[in-house]
Amino acid sequence: MESQEEFLEESQKDFPNGLQQLDASFITIQEVDFKTNEDYAKIFITLRNGTGHLRGNTMVDIDALIYQNVSDGVLVRMELGSKIGSDYVPMLDSRVDLCGFNSSSTDDLLMDMMVTEMGKHGNMSINCPFYSGNYVVRNFHIDTENMLIKLAPPGQYRVAIDVKHKIKERVPHF
Repeated sequence: MESQEEFLEESQKDFPNGLQQLDASFITIQEVDFKTNEDYAKIFITLRNGTGHLRGNTMVDIDALIYQNVSDGVLVRMELGSKIGSDYVPMLDSRVDLCGFNSSSTDDLLMDMMVTEMGKHGNMSINCPFYSGNYVVRNFHIDTENMLIKLAPPGQYRVAIDVKHKIKERVPHF
Protein backbone atom coordinates (compact mmCIF):
# COMPACT_ATOMS: atom_id res chain seq x y z
CA MET A 1 0.00 0.00 0.00
CA GLU A 2 1.25 3.45 -0.96
CA SER A 3 2.04 5.86 1.87
CA GLN A 4 0.61 9.37 1.95
CA GLU A 5 4.07 10.79 1.20
CA GLU A 6 4.49 8.53 -1.86
CA PHE A 7 1.03 9.51 -3.04
CA LEU A 8 1.87 13.21 -2.73
CA GLU A 9 5.17 12.73 -4.59
CA GLU A 10 3.44 10.89 -7.46
CA SER A 11 0.68 13.49 -7.55
CA GLN A 12 3.23 16.28 -7.69
CA LYS A 13 4.65 14.74 -10.91
CA ASP A 14 1.21 14.68 -12.51
CA PHE A 15 0.14 18.08 -11.15
CA PRO A 16 3.23 20.26 -10.78
CA ASN A 17 1.13 23.24 -9.65
CA GLY A 18 -0.26 21.29 -6.71
CA LEU A 19 -3.17 19.06 -5.83
CA GLN A 20 -5.70 21.89 -6.00
CA GLN A 21 -6.17 20.92 -9.64
CA LEU A 22 -7.96 17.80 -8.45
CA ASP A 23 -10.72 20.01 -7.04
CA ALA A 24 -11.66 21.50 -10.41
CA SER A 25 -15.40 21.22 -10.92
CA PHE A 26 -16.59 19.37 -13.94
CA ILE A 27 -19.91 18.24 -15.29
CA THR A 28 -20.48 15.26 -17.54
CA ILE A 29 -23.73 14.43 -19.26
CA GLN A 30 -24.04 10.72 -19.75
CA GLU A 31 -27.30 10.47 -21.63
CA VAL A 32 -29.95 12.59 -23.31
CA ASP A 33 -33.37 11.09 -23.85
CA PHE A 34 -35.79 13.20 -25.85
CA LYS A 35 -38.80 12.97 -28.12
CA THR A 36 -39.82 15.48 -30.73
CA ASN A 37 -43.25 16.26 -32.09
CA GLU A 38 -42.36 16.08 -35.77
CA ASP A 39 -45.24 18.44 -36.63
CA TYR A 40 -43.08 21.17 -35.06
CA ALA A 41 -39.43 20.20 -35.29
CA LYS A 42 -36.64 17.71 -35.83
CA ILE A 43 -33.87 17.85 -33.26
CA PHE A 44 -30.51 16.11 -33.17
CA ILE A 45 -28.27 16.14 -30.08
CA THR A 46 -24.62 15.08 -29.96
CA LEU A 47 -22.67 14.60 -26.71
CA ARG A 48 -18.88 14.85 -26.55
CA ASN A 49 -17.44 13.98 -23.15
CA GLY A 50 -13.98 15.17 -22.10
CA THR A 51 -13.29 17.29 -25.16
CA GLY A 52 -12.27 20.84 -25.88
CA HIS A 53 -10.82 23.28 -23.40
CA LEU A 54 -12.98 21.89 -20.58
CA ARG A 55 -11.61 18.35 -20.48
CA GLY A 56 -13.90 17.08 -17.72
CA ASN A 57 -17.05 18.66 -19.07
CA THR A 58 -19.48 17.40 -21.66
CA MET A 59 -19.88 19.52 -24.76
CA VAL A 60 -23.33 19.38 -26.34
CA ASP A 61 -24.19 20.19 -29.95
CA ILE A 62 -27.83 20.70 -30.91
CA ASP A 63 -29.20 20.93 -34.45
CA ALA A 64 -32.87 21.86 -34.73
CA LEU A 65 -35.10 22.35 -37.72
CA ILE A 66 -38.29 24.12 -36.65
CA TYR A 67 -41.18 23.80 -39.11
CA GLN A 68 -43.74 26.24 -37.69
CA ASN A 69 -43.70 29.77 -36.32
CA VAL A 70 -44.81 29.79 -32.68
CA SER A 71 -45.58 33.09 -30.99
CA ASP A 72 -47.35 32.09 -27.79
CA GLY A 73 -47.97 29.26 -25.38
CA VAL A 74 -44.52 27.61 -25.32
CA LEU A 75 -44.58 25.82 -21.99
CA VAL A 76 -41.36 24.47 -20.48
CA ARG A 77 -41.05 22.26 -17.44
CA MET A 78 -37.58 21.53 -16.08
CA GLU A 79 -36.87 19.35 -13.09
CA LEU A 80 -33.50 18.93 -11.42
CA GLY A 81 -33.21 15.72 -9.42
CA SER A 82 -30.41 14.45 -7.20
CA LYS A 83 -29.62 10.73 -7.08
CA ILE A 84 -30.20 9.26 -3.64
CA GLY A 85 -29.82 5.49 -3.56
CA SER A 86 -31.27 4.21 -6.82
CA ASP A 87 -33.82 7.03 -7.25
CA TYR A 88 -33.70 10.66 -8.32
CA VAL A 89 -35.30 13.01 -5.80
CA PRO A 90 -36.60 16.33 -7.21
CA MET A 91 -34.67 19.37 -5.94
CA LEU A 92 -35.96 22.10 -8.25
CA ASP A 93 -39.04 22.15 -10.46
CA SER A 94 -39.54 25.00 -12.94
CA ARG A 95 -42.65 25.63 -15.01
CA VAL A 96 -42.49 28.60 -17.34
CA ASP A 97 -44.33 29.96 -20.37
CA LEU A 98 -41.34 31.10 -22.43
CA CYS A 99 -43.48 33.65 -24.24
CA GLY A 100 -44.08 35.45 -20.95
CA PHE A 101 -40.68 34.77 -19.40
CA ASN A 102 -38.44 37.70 -18.43
CA SER A 103 -34.92 36.49 -17.65
CA SER A 104 -33.88 39.83 -16.15
CA SER A 105 -36.51 39.65 -13.41
CA THR A 106 -36.67 35.95 -12.58
CA ASP A 107 -35.70 34.26 -9.35
CA ASP A 108 -35.91 30.84 -11.02
CA LEU A 109 -32.29 29.62 -10.81
CA LEU A 110 -32.77 26.59 -13.08
CA MET A 111 -34.49 28.46 -15.91
CA ASP A 112 -32.13 31.42 -15.61
CA MET A 113 -29.11 29.10 -15.91
CA MET A 114 -30.46 27.42 -19.07
CA VAL A 115 -31.44 30.69 -20.76
CA THR A 116 -28.06 32.27 -19.97
CA GLU A 117 -25.99 29.28 -21.07
CA MET A 118 -27.96 28.50 -24.26
CA GLY A 119 -27.63 32.09 -25.42
CA LYS A 120 -23.83 31.89 -25.30
CA HIS A 121 -23.43 29.01 -27.72
CA GLY A 122 -25.57 29.45 -30.82
CA ASN A 123 -28.45 31.10 -32.60
CA MET A 124 -31.18 29.38 -30.58
CA SER A 125 -32.80 32.05 -28.44
CA ILE A 126 -34.97 31.07 -25.54
CA ASN A 127 -37.77 33.57 -26.02
CA CYS A 128 -40.80 34.10 -28.24
CA PRO A 129 -41.54 34.21 -31.04
CA PHE A 130 -39.85 31.09 -32.40
CA TYR A 131 -39.61 31.27 -36.18
CA SER A 132 -39.34 28.32 -38.54
CA GLY A 133 -35.78 27.66 -39.64
CA ASN A 134 -32.49 26.03 -38.73
CA TYR A 135 -31.03 26.55 -35.28
CA VAL A 136 -27.71 25.36 -33.87
CA VAL A 137 -25.98 25.27 -30.53
CA ARG A 138 -22.28 24.38 -30.50
CA ASN A 139 -20.05 23.44 -27.58
CA PHE A 140 -22.80 24.08 -25.03
CA HIS A 141 -21.71 23.24 -21.50
CA ILE A 142 -22.80 24.17 -18.02
CA ASP A 143 -20.61 26.92 -16.59
CA THR A 144 -19.21 25.65 -13.30
CA GLU A 145 -19.15 29.26 -12.04
CA ASN A 146 -22.95 29.48 -12.28
CA MET A 147 -24.56 30.11 -8.87
CA LEU A 148 -26.82 27.05 -9.10
CA ILE A 149 -23.85 24.78 -9.83
CA LYS A 150 -21.82 26.31 -7.01
CA LEU A 151 -24.65 25.61 -4.55
CA ALA A 152 -25.11 21.97 -5.60
CA PRO A 153 -23.14 19.36 -3.66
CA PRO A 154 -21.11 16.82 -5.65
CA GLY A 155 -23.23 13.95 -6.90
CA GLN A 156 -25.27 12.58 -9.76
CA TYR A 157 -28.10 14.68 -11.11
CA ARG A 158 -30.80 14.41 -13.73
CA VAL A 159 -32.39 17.28 -15.59
CA ALA A 160 -35.71 16.50 -17.21
CA ILE A 161 -36.96 19.01 -19.78
CA ASP A 162 -40.44 18.92 -21.29
CA VAL A 163 -41.44 21.48 -23.93
CA LYS A 164 -45.02 21.76 -25.16
CA HIS A 165 -47.00 24.15 -27.28
CA LYS A 166 -50.33 25.04 -25.73
CA ILE A 167 -52.71 25.36 -28.65
CA LYS A 168 -55.55 27.72 -27.92
CA GLU A 169 -58.96 26.11 -27.97
CA ARG A 170 -60.59 26.92 -31.24
CA VAL A 171 -64.21 27.89 -31.39
CA PRO A 172 -65.82 26.62 -34.59
CA HIS A 173 -67.23 29.32 -36.85
CA PHE A 174 -70.43 28.49 -38.72
